[in-house]
Amino acid sequence: MYSSLTDWQAENFIVTVFVGGFHTEEAAAAFGRNPMRLVLNGNRLSLYSKANGEEIAALKDEQIVVRKLADSARGKAVVTDSDYQPFDIRIAEFSHVPALRSFGSLAYGTKRTLRHDRLQRFGRAILTRMAENRPKSGVVCGGLIFKAYTIRYE
Repeated sequence: MYSSLTDWQAENFIVTVFVGGFHTEEAAAAFGRNPMRLVLNGNRLSLYSKANGEEIAALKDEQIVVRKLADSARGKAVVTDSDYQPFDIRIAEFSHVPALRSFGSLAYGTKRTLRHDRLQRFGRAILTRMAENRPKSGVVCGGLIFKAYTIRYE
């Protein structure tokens, strides 16, 4: 099974969203390429299609990892993944953080996943490890760096 990961930027935060259950890496990548919006509505965080405005997925806490720009990196001309630190927050708490209310799509990628039942039990820990261990290289497109990464956990 494969999963699609999408990075969303919200001011000094990066929110990585995980959507699993794809049988091929190509299907996971195709999902990530779809034009989507990440929307916070009260205590609900969802992915919506830009094409038809329909909700694609209502997200659970286990499907996200949030990282915040370190205070020491503020004001830097260029920041990298290493300038972000894990930020422990639940979706229900997003509305209390003004910077976590509007999101711009930053990058997408795929990964091979554990069986879904094992992923449910260990999902948050795995996503945190993925966010901390992703490669530093990528493809520059329109001024943004798009990273395609496949991470295998066995």
